[in-house]
Amino acid sequence: PLMLHTQPPSPDSLYERSLALRRKRLPPTHAEVLQSIDGLAGARYRLGRYEDAENLHKEALSLRRQQLGNDHPEVAFSLENLGAVAEKLGKPGEAEAYYREALAVKRKLFPTQGPSLIRPMIGLCKLLQARGACSEAVPLLREALAIRVKRSATPEQLADLQKPLAACGVK
Repeated sequence: PLMLHTQPPSPDSLYERSLALRRKRLPPTHAEVLQSIDGLAGARYRLGRYEDAENLHKEALSLRRQQLGNDHPEVAFSLENLGAVAEKLGKPGEAEAYYREALAVKRKLFPTQGPSLIRPMIGLCKLLQARGACSEAVPLLREALAIRVKRSATPEQLADLQKPLAACGVK
């Protein structure tokens, strides 16, 4: 018998197919379309295809703003993703702007220092520290550390914040 040796489809191609199918049958701002855009962007990011990931995340952000306005957790999620991609693309100024906007949206929506503030805080702090702005990074790092302590974080999660504090000369 003839044996065919085929590769299983890559996650990237599965997300592409899912997105294509959803775009055919759903409006562009539908949650399932946005979920597929995010999935494909994440797959491209993991493959090191950062420009593709950036374009997809920008599309998702635009659609989310159109559907949900600027002050929504999903918009902040897209901004955080764009911050991470901009970092990989060597665009620290853009990454910082995305993280700042994501943090501002989340502070507005979750004023009681929720754990959702952590991701944009850490992204922003890494960039501030890299450009020598420890005086701005340290208060954010302390705030993120306090949130993690309050939420019974793991030792690894606490160390992730204590290392940059130490790098800024804080014990």
